[in-house]
Amino acid sequence: MAPKAGQIAARTRTAEFEIEGDDWQVSYRPFSQNLLKEVTQGDDDQQLDGLVGLLDRVIVGWNLTDDDDKPLPFDADWLRGVGLDYVRMILEGLMEDMQGKKASPTASSGRLALVATA
Repeated sequence: MAPKAGQIAARTRTAEFEIEGDDWQVSYRPFSQNLLKEVTQGDDDQQLDGLVGLLDRVIVGWNLTDDDDKPLPFDADWLRGVGLDYVRMILEGLMEDMQGKKASPTASSGRLALVATA
């Protein structure tokens, strides 16, 4: 059977990983390591912009909430604000998921809900 464009575009995975004690669930579209290599060239500011741009293209939703536990949609500006190291940790969680490795303990809270991006 021939591949269908709509089915390919709709394919997503959900990575579960831990960063600094927080349980993350990120729904994303798989991407190639070649694309990752392309966006990690240059100085730290260029790398941050490249990685945030990559995540903006591949993240479909996540379980990030505000201080009142209200779900927050994906926000590239928020990612830039937390800095390159944190962005790299999110990306590492996605990469490990794509490689079939368990990144960290899964989230056990029943209240986690993925939020679709705008």
